[in-house]
Amino acid sequence: MFCWFFKLLISHNLDNKIENSSFVEKHIAACKSCSQFYNYAKNLEDKLIQDAKSLQTKAAPTTVDITKFKQVAEAVRHTTKIKSALLAAAACITIVVIFSTVLNIQKANETKKLKQAKSQETLKYALSTHNLITDNIQTQDSTSKLVQVMAKPYKNEIDTIKNETKTALIFLVSCLEVHIDNNQKNIIIN
Repeated sequence: MFCWFFKLLISHNLDNKIENSSFVEKHIAACKSCSQFYNYAKNLEDKLIQDAKSLQTKAAPTTVDITKFKQVAEAVRHTTKIKSALLAAAACITIVVIFSTVLNIQKANETKKLKQAKSQETLKYALSTHNLITDNIQTQDSTSKLVQVMAKPYKNEIDTIKNETKTALIFLVSCLEVHIDNNQKNIIIN
């Protein structure tokens, strides 16, 4: 993800004959792409040094132009300034990305808290509305039409059970040969 940054550091270190930091060395060891880049850049440097030595022996001392050498040295110095500027720009971009991420997380948390507060308000409103509705349904003597409608099937069932029990008792008494006076029979049955 940040390989471009490490490649800039590797290139800068090789150009300036600086030893890589342990942080860069760890990344080179872990990243195949950066390891290949480092090896290529190191080999390129060695090859250029060898080529320069072979050319130096072939060239006569009078053919070296000092002004051209100064121009090349100035270009190299200018390039390292650009690389430093690139590193600074990369650091600034990284800081901006981190700050924007933090701000987005904070904004998401605030939105979440706002939604939770609205949900709680809605729940409180629904509960208070429910309480108002149930209070209005009930009459002064704590009975309501709704309660009466809901209780009607139970009342009918209880009445049916009472009637069936009375019929079963009359049948049982009539099946038994018990001699009970009419007065006592009426008392028991009722």
